[in-house]
Amino acid sequence: MPADFLPQNPLPNLTYLEIAACSLSSWPSDLQHRLPNLEILNANYNYFHTLDGLAGMRSLRKVAVVGARLGGEGAKGVMRGMKGLNRVEEVDLR
Repeated sequence: MPADFLPQNPLPNLTYLEIAACSLSSWPSDLQHRLPNLEILNANYNYFHTLDGLAGMRSLRKVAVVGARLGGEGAKGVMRGMKGLNRVEEVDLR
């Protein structure tokens, strides 16, 4: 699946997104603008090296990125994307 599979127009009513096992290696661009009210994200079993694509997603409460390739840039690549996610309650990075 291409990284820019989401429409360019924002989807303000979408609160749950499951993109598990879609062979994604990069985050969709402007994810925080396209999905401004996303609360739950399941991005398990993709090829993400960082969580940078989550930056600015202020409504996000639950994040699952199990089985990814996180850590290519060390802990900084993971934590950089989590910065500013003040509503996050649950994170699963197994």
